[in-house]
Amino acid sequence: MDLYKEVWNLKEECLKYLDKDLLSLYQVLVKVNKSIHFLFNMQMTDSLTISGLAMRIFLTDHYNSENKAIPLIISKGIFDDIHKSYYGGRVEVYNPTNKDNKTLYYYDVNSLYPYASLNTMPGIDSTYIECINHKIDINDLFGFFYCKIKSNNNYIGLLPVRTKTNLIFPLGEWEGWYFSEELKFAKENGYEIDVVKGYKFNKVNSIFNSFVEDIYKIKNNPRNPTEKNVAKLILNSLIGRFGMNFIKTITKLVDRKGHDLITTTRIQKTFIEIDDNTYLEYYKPNIDKEICQKFGVDFIKVLNNENFDETKSSRTYRSVSISTASAVLSYARIHMLKIKLHILNNNGNIYYTDTDSIVTDFKLSDEFIHSKEIGKLKLEFEVKEGYFITDKLYAIKTINDQIIQLGKGIKSKLLKFEDYIKMYNMEIIDYATKITSSRNYQEGSVIIRNKNDITLNTNVYTKRERIFKNGKWIGTKPLTIKSTPISQGDILDNNNNDNNNQ
Repeated sequence: MDLYKEVWNLKEECLKYLDKDLLSLYQVLVKVNKSIHFLFNMQMTDSLTISGLAMRIFLTDHYNSENKAIPLIISKGIFDDIHKSYYGGRVEVYNPTNKDNKTLYYYDVNSLYPYASLNTMPGIDSTYIECINHKIDINDLFGFFYCKIKSNNNYIGLLPVRTKTNLIFPLGEWEGWYFSEELKFAKENGYEIDVVKGYKFNKVNSIFNSFVEDIYKIKNNPRNPTEKNVAKLILNSLIGRFGMNFIKTITKLVDRKGHDLITTTRIQKTFIEIDDNTYLEYYKPNIDKEICQKFGVDFIKVLNNENFDETKSSRTYRSVSISTASAVLSYARIHMLKIKLHILNNNGNIYYTDTDSIVTDFKLSDEFIHSKEIGKLKLEFEVKEGYFITDKLYAIKTINDQIIQLGKGIKSKLLKFEDYIKMYNMEIIDYATKITSSRNYQEGSVIIRNKNDITLNTNVYTKRERIFKNGKWIGTKPLTIKSTPISQGDILDNNNNDNNNQ
């Protein structure tokens, strides 16, 4: 039996496909550009990225630099200190499954980061303080401070610590940089905070209020789906822009000598070897002392040699503010923690949390719930069966028998619901699939293919300590830091649970 009624030419069919693909993309871009021009009187092509466009809209229509100025921090020392307080969102498993057939409630926060940006922000007046012979109460401060921390035994863990692999919320004692409002919240809930040094800022209110209110109104009352998607992108893209490093990363082609120089003196993000004497480098232009020491290079000599120093000629971003970005993310974590503590204080249980979502068996009261009001939660799903394996790896079955599966980095749709049950039972799945790509710069080609037989090893667990009872995994508890002081970059070691932690 013939499979085709006529001769089929691969080249012609590929060209037809690409032609339609480009045409459809062009039509989408035209629609988006019309919406951006209509809503904001701007051209999409005025900016290279969506975050750049969001910044342009904010600065043009909503920024008052006279009495609501945002600090531009371009001193590397101050930037590096405050950047250590710039922690991301929280993704954790607390309970792996709903025992006793409890109904679970999957809540999402309406526009968490835009809501957090409505809080009081650091202004442009800053003073460095250092506590040597006297103690200063954190409640009297506003800004970013390096502190000695001693936790209580809170089940959640209230302050983040960055390890080499992820972000954890441990118990114990440690030192680190934090935004003052997050420190105050921890202190209110039983933590001991001893301020060592930091940067005290003045307070500024309503910096982002008009931007958020105007864009959020468009998102909630769009005239068409394009307007809603554009407004959502603009609304969510602004804050991350403030968290960029003010020194632009350099991308350029160099020879082997240049490659060796960059490797031994600078922070090298990545590089690609194109041939024996050509490298595509992606790196920070400023000379790094630790990198120089690692490779035995004289740091002072390099600094004094203008041929080495690219920072004088490199471009810097003039619309970023690490203090603003860090404050917003801190406020967002505080907002989520308040909800979690409310659940626990009312005898509820938390099963899983992502940056702006919570799965719990406690049905929140109406004061927390609204389908559109910014900062409040909307009920996405009622769950009758769920298995939460690790970060962004879970499967739930709703009360309407809808199955929702997530597996970051793999094709979760190719897994069955029963596979998540196996992983909950600590079985290793060795037949997952993910999409991989390989680039060949010599040939100028990219090959995309499925990689099969990927192993999902759920015995590796790094954010909380698993709790077992009668051989069954029943929940988790925070890791404990045993020593103080501890470097923010160190791996935290915890060996209390029969090799179930990394």
